[in-house]
Amino acid sequence: MIRKTTMSDPIEAIKKFAKDLSPEAKIFYPGSAGYEHSVSSYYWVSSEQNPLLVFQPAVAQDITMFFKLLAGHQKLSFAIKGGGHIAPPGFSSTTGLLVDMALFRQVNYHADTQTVDIGPGRLWQDVYKLLPPDRTVAGASSCAGVGVAGFNLGGGYSNKTNQFGLAIDNIQSIDVVVPSGEVLKVCEISNEDLFWALKGGGNNFGIVTNWTMITQAQGPIYSQTYQYTLDQSVKVVDAIINYSTNVDPLSNIETYWEWTVDNGKLTPIITAECFYDRLTPPTEVFQEFEAIPHTTPTPAFDNWLDRMAALPGNRQSHRLGWGAEVVDDLPPFRGRFSCVMLSGFKKELIAATLAVFGPLSIDFISHGGVQMYPDFWPFNPSLFDNSKDCAWPHVKGSPNTPLVLNFKWQGEENDAYWVPMIEKITSQLTAAAIELGCAVADAPVYYNLAADGVAVASIYQGNLDKLSSIRQKWDSTKVMDRTGGFRIP
Repeated sequence: MIRKTTMSDPIEAIKKFAKDLSPEAKIFYPGSAGYEHSVSSYYWVSSEQNPLLVFQPAVAQDITMFFKLLAGHQKLSFAIKGGGHIAPPGFSSTTGLLVDMALFRQVNYHADTQTVDIGPGRLWQDVYKLLPPDRTVAGASSCAGVGVAGFNLGGGYSNKTNQFGLAIDNIQSIDVVVPSGEVLKVCEISNEDLFWALKGGGNNFGIVTNWTMITQAQGPIYSQTYQYTLDQSVKVVDAIINYSTNVDPLSNIETYWEWTVDNGKLTPIITAECFYDRLTPPTEVFQEFEAIPHTTPTPAFDNWLDRMAALPGNRQSHRLGWGAEVVDDLPPFRGRFSCVMLSGFKKELIAATLAVFGPLSIDFISHGGVQMYPDFWPFNPSLFDNSKDCAWPHVKGSPNTPLVLNFKWQGEENDAYWVPMIEKITSQLTAAAIELGCAVADAPVYYNLAADGVAVASIYQGNLDKLSSIRQKWDSTKVMDRTGGFRIP
């Protein structure tokens, strides 16, 4: 067990502990280049805060030393930063100590077991590039700029969820440092309660240093993006509904109505991203989307990496973080995700959603708006049929998928308008979805897209009591209460 220290100044204490850290570990103080890079490399500017210092551990034992520091400073807050993609401020940022996991960058493929070890300092596009070209992580993110850490801790929907479930369904084992300082490898037969809790339980149980994930064979794919003007909305809605009633498990379509400010003018457009996990999809899968009059489509791609690079630019990260690309060609923005959890789609639900977003466009620019969109993402009802029980409830026979709501704006003064507006819209659309039979009242909310004010009970539903019991076992002194995120009591 870690002994408490009487040191009162955390920065002085860090300096003393530094001599026991690995040679590769780094500590950055305000004013240094490393500090500035770490604290400004978030997807959302609204996530940024100014910590006392930035600590980049290099090995698990460095994290043990960090927990030792916390044991002696009971009021010291901290945050754990992976890719920096989660939206609410304080979830991966802090005014206390920032633990930046950037140095845990391993991507080690094991041909004998067809698994891969992945560190929390990686973004998913890094993983794709470093895997053998004929392998992929089936549950991996479908968007560039998403970090491995938050994605794996929260759930993980993807283009391949219809086939292989969520990211958390594709984890074989997890390396974690628990608040006592003990370094553990957990799996289905070793500390299985903690393994269960870490699959969807967020950052409530310690600091993860590695995921061993199952890979799948990856051959050529089909990827095509179509864009439409708003006057094609009725046809696009019909196409979504027809697709959602008979989803080919090898396919995936995301369709979003997007309003983006371009040179001071609000530009609306509809985009459909069509994916098939074979080179040639059956004609009927996407033909309705293809038949709708559209602008010149992006070139079709037959491999995963090119697909990631070709998705519309304003959908990808431009502040990707330490050790990755940092591309500030777009103005830095503030913002939030939110979501409505659905069990199915109806025309009336899409109409209700667009009826909410349309009026927002009137005052969009005056409130610093940069971009907003609802993202309609139908899945096959059998998406959870092969999933295993874990912290975030997702079970066979209970489809539960996010209607993604995304809002970006500029100016901190506009937070007071957008944050409560997003909560209001989310509540309004959730009520509409339930009334229309497209959702159930107790559907678990997806952690990674949940708005700030969502209650933790709404995320974990019937699993919350079990999670609380496991947390008491592994974090009896409530060390993890001092970091951000949705806190399990």
